[in-house]
Parts: sequence; structure tokens; C-alpha cells
Amino acid sequence: MPLTRNFKADIARIDEIWSGWRKRFGARGGWLFGDFSIADGHVRPSLFRFQTYGAALSDASQAYLEHALNDPAVREWQDASIQEGHPLPMVDRVGVQELA
Repeated sequence: MPLTRNFKADIARIDEIWSGWRKRFGARGGWLFGDFSIADGHVRPSLFRFQTYGAALSDASQAYLEHALNDPAVREWQDASIQEGHPLPMVDRVGVQELA
């Protein structure tokens, strides 16, 4: 489904922030500030949304997204949420245009 203009703008702003942090701190490691930090925990929901909607990201942000999604703890969290079996259709549609 197509993303709303506002949702695309939000993605672009997050991409700008992530890529800036990665360019500044990326030599220290694969997380936003090099080493894992509270910032990485804070953005975990965005990781899954970007994965689900296939958000177009800069190279720096895409590399971060892939690094984070391949982390064993993140994968465990994602797997546990899938097993939980409580989908939230209204939340899943946030930022997505309904096709007429």
C-alpha cells in the first residue's frame, strides 16, 4: 500500500537523523552511536516498521537497519512478538493510504 505524504516525511527525517549519527559515530561499531545504547532500544519499533513497509533509506541508515535487524536480541524480540499472536490492525495501518 502507498505511504501517506506525512509518513514519507517522517521516514525522511528519521533517515536524516540516523544517517547523521552513523556518519559521525559509525567507525565505533554498527549501532547508532557505535556501541549499543539506549538510543538503539528506543528506535526498535521503527526498525520493524521500516522492515515491514520497505522504507527507502540512505546507505548509512540502511546499513544500520540491517545491522540491528540481524542482532540476535532484536531477532528474539521480533520472534516473540510474532508468537504472541495479538495483531493490531489499526496500528499496522498507521501512515498507510487506503486504496480506493
